[in-house]
Amino acid sequence: MASDAPNPSLVSLVTSRFTTNALSAIPRSLHLRTMDSELAALELAIRQARQMRNSRAGACNLPREVIAHIFECLQRLWPPRRVYVKAKPRFYAGWMSVSHVCSVWREVALDVPSLWTRPKLDVFSIPHQYITDILIRSRSGTLDLSVIWGGGSEDIEGDPGVKAWLSPAISRRTSGLTIVAEDDMEASLLAFELPKQWQRLHTLNMTQREPDTILELPPSLQMLRGITCLSLEGYHIPWNTPILSSALSELHLGYDDLVHRPPYDKLRATLASLELLEVLELRNIAPRFGRTGSQLPLIMPASLQRLKTSCMTNPALGMDALTFVSLIHTCPRCNRYHALPGFSNHTPNITLINDTLSQLLPVLALSTNDDLQIRHLHLICDAMRLVSDAIPPLSSDQLSRPSKELVSNTLFATDFTKNEPPMHFHLADYLPHVPLERLRTISLDTSSVRFIERKHLWPRLLRADSVCALGLLKTHTPYNDFAYMLDALRVPQAGSKGDEARMLFPRLEVLAVPFTKDEGAHSKMIIALIDLLHVRQESRMPLLELLVPKEAGHWTMWHSLRAMLKITAIDYPTIESPVVPYDSWT
Repeated sequence: MASDAPNPSLVSLVTSRFTTNALSAIPRSLHLRTMDSELAALELAIRQARQMRNSRAGACNLPREVIAHIFECLQRLWPPRRVYVKAKPRFYAGWMSVSHVCSVWREVALDVPSLWTRPKLDVFSIPHQYITDILIRSRSGTLDLSVIWGGGSEDIEGDPGVKAWLSPAISRRTSGLTIVAEDDMEASLLAFELPKQWQRLHTLNMTQREPDTILELPPSLQMLRGITCLSLEGYHIPWNTPILSSALSELHLGYDDLVHRPPYDKLRATLASLELLEVLELRNIAPRFGRTGSQLPLIMPASLQRLKTSCMTNPALGMDALTFVSLIHTCPRCNRYHALPGFSNHTPNITLINDTLSQLLPVLALSTNDDLQIRHLHLICDAMRLVSDAIPPLSSDQLSRPSKELVSNTLFATDFTKNEPPMHFHLADYLPHVPLERLRTISLDTSSVRFIERKHLWPRLLRADSVCALGLLKTHTPYNDFAYMLDALRVPQAGSKGDEARMLFPRLEVLAVPFTKDEGAHSKMIIALIDLLHVRQESRMPLLELLVPKEAGHWTMWHSLRAMLKITAIDYPTIESPVVPYDSWT
């Protein structure tokens, strides 16, 4: 067992260097200088010994690669920051403080260039006096600058860090630039400070949070041809500007409270020319259409993987937004999300809406595609999500297994039901345009069930004879209307052409119902469920499993029902489907 007492031989060895005998051969006038030299050597040895000792401590004994990874995680949790104390800035180093803990940590922090190149450098949170150290420690690596101003616009010109960080020496080393301004005045002042040299820049993010006017992107940035990822919020650029080059792989253009209305032909020509584009997001962009009536389609490059359009600000542009979406052609494996404004304050052309949706929904459902087939339908009050799968149909016990290749297409159409007189618009009305016979799962909310019941659209679901799982969605509305769904599953439905009445979903095996913890509040649903289980069993179409929320897992009735089917209590999601194997709603 190690002793905490000092080692006598080591103490004797050190003190022997300061004895009279040890100094006898040295002139008396040099004794103090000699002893000071000995003390300096001892202090150096002690520092080295402490470093050797600390290197065996837990945090320092880790491989340097692991320590560097810990520092990378720490960067996200403990960023540098600037606060104002009595109108004077005070800086806190954040994660960079680890370089002052011990020599091992300092060596790792200073010797790993990626620690200084990967995180965004918030130029207003890091003193400009650090610039030299950061340039040295990052070596030849590129920098990612973030300019997020937190003061008043009148202070930008007087801030010494702005000119230092936004200097040509820094811009030539910058690969990513993010600028966030509160309004157009701040944006103009920051744009004035920007240098013209951005030779290595490939990612550019520019945002105005609350613009009074839409500013044009600074001319020096418009001319950059090497940008691969461009995101502009509240900025305007000409559609033939060099920055919109074929090098782009990601493009995000958006406006908060205003709607940008470029001519459709110019927008179509620009977007179609981006041959390497993988991600496209357009927010509050509704193109103007000519008077000719027929428009050429916008054929996006085959490289496009994700497309998102949303135009929610102005209901008057609802038809233009819908028309624009219907003109976009993508490859089948592109995931699409389209959010349309409502028509609540205007009289919509319902005939045109019907015609456009009858063309758009088969495209989103990949109706004519041979490699991908729709498997999952998710229908709520204002949205329809269609998920297609390249894998052959799965057996019911594999429903929870993630697919290797899923394509998700969503159409979000809000506020259609608030017209006077009410239109009773619901995307459930357009199910005839979806190839229901290919579905494996269906998920419905209460509004969908209520709409289908009111208009007696249950026979339209007879085509969905391969459905093996049905999820009733948990929302913030009462669930008693789900009893209509349970009754529809129990009673044979007559086809629209006088065909023999048939049961809905003859292969249904899994049913998910969002009961609450109060068993007494669901008496109507419980009666409908018990009747359904008996009828399906007698019809040789038995349900095999019932999914319920964990808060309802204690119900006493499950003890008797377990003789008929499996009862599984799960973490029941809200809005999302409990029976569909894909990620969260987007």
